[in-house]
Amino acid sequence: MSIGVWLKEHEALAVWLEGIALVAIFIFDRIDSHYAHKETLKQMKIMQSQVNASETAANAAKKSAEVAEMALKLAERADVLLNAVALTMDSASMSANTPIHPYSRVSMEFKNFGRTRAKNVRCLIGLIIPGVPDSVPPREPFILGPGATQLLAFEDFMATMPKKTYQDIESGVIDLKFAGTVSYEDIFDESHTLTCRGLLDPKTGRFILGDTDPRKTKRTDVD
Repeated sequence: MSIGVWLKEHEALAVWLEGIALVAIFIFDRIDSHYAHKETLKQMKIMQSQVNASETAANAAKKSAEVAEMALKLAERADVLLNAVALTMDSASMSANTPIHPYSRVSMEFKNFGRTRAKNVRCLIGLIIPGVPDSVPPREPFILGPGATQLLAFEDFMATMPKKTYQDIESGVIDLKFAGTVSYEDIFDESHTLTCRGLLDPKTGRFILGDTDPRKTKRTDVD
């Protein structure tokens, strides 16, 4: 019996076998697709991990660079501070027995403690004395090199206030204060501002840094 005759006589069986084969092919195809999908997901997860690791490394490198830049600026930038403040007088008046007298004047020294120059240094500092109009003497901006100092001196008392006023300062009846700001730019073109305040202790003729009462606070001045 030939195959053709057999298939004709058993056509239903042949159709059934063909259906079984198609189902098997479909099942195997789905199994293969499932494994391929799992493999794809696995590869995508690995790729995402690599991306995350690269991003973390990039962020760490960026932060490290920022810290290094900040450290460089802190180490190399200008650093202008009030180095000294005191009552001074002309040499012709050095025979005075008290630090507060008509020829006394407030003198300040600013110093650049940094390693590089400070440019556009502006001092907007004035004296605060009851009964005397507040004023900030006009001063031209200047440059302070590393380690350099700049002296700022106010006019003497005799030229700016009546005799009774500096006598009241000497006796502690009224306070003599200074206040203001010093601003400057460093070589990195960043701006900085220093706030300066001080109060004269009439007993010693020295200044206390900060707006404090010398009768209540221990002296912490520089002179």
